[in-house]
Amino acid sequence: MKSNKAIISKWFIAVILGLLSIIIGVIGIILTQVELAIFFISIGIIVDAWFVAFVPHSFLFDNEKIEILYVFKKRFIYLNGIKNCELQESGIRNYPWGFYYHIITNKPDWREIKIPQTDIVDYWLNKHLKRK
Repeated sequence: MKSNKAIISKWFIAVILGLLSIIIGVIGIILTQVELAIFFISIGIIVDAWFVAFVPHSFLFDNEKIEILYVFKKRFIYLNGIKNCELQESGIRNYPWGFYYHIITNKPDWREIKIPQTDIVDYWLNKHLKRK
């Protein structure tokens, strides 16, 4: 079965912004602005650690499941276990830009995942989930 992959470009932008903050901090150390440098490095590490450890960077869709790809792990949500799927406006918690799909499953165990809205995600979810 062919899968559709949705790569979340906003994830990459957030990681790059964290890296830029770290670079600004290193430049601050070189310019002897240690307090400012520590602030920027701390912010960069927190942002990058959050996005690398807790926010998925892409999703694979096929007719049976959604595969959620993190940097260090994978999770699966099976379509027959999805209890609720709705489009919501995003806040600062996971994806600070735009809208996301809030999906709740109850089979085989309870899970909740937020998938940012993209053209591929819209097409796939409308095609496979909205017809239920």
